Amino acid sequence: MIGIAGHIRTPATTREALQRHIETYVPVCRAEPGCCAFSLAFDALDPEHLLVFELWQDGMALAAHVESRHEAAWRQACKRLGTGEHALTRYDIAASAPVGGAGS
Repeated sequence: MIGIAGHIRTPATTREALQRHIETYVPVCRAEPGCCAFSLAFDALDPEHLLVFELWQDGMALAAHVESRHEAAWRQACKRLGTGEHALTRYDIAASAPVGGAGS
């Protein structure tokens, strides 16, 4: 399994326009073969901080996503809307196990 986590800086002035793209982009990503989780959400305390979290079954699934038409459209929208710093980290996950619920 492969995880992608990080953030994208977004100008407050284009947040609403970016949100419209998020609403169409995320469901398509979640429907991709090999996508286990996909989330983009604005930070509760920093409206210019878009949080990114993805889980992919394997490298082939991630590679297909990166090469997809909707990913290219997302990148173009981000560029057009003036997103700034992108800090994304890839994690290769060998195994996973539940860590317990809230309060454990």
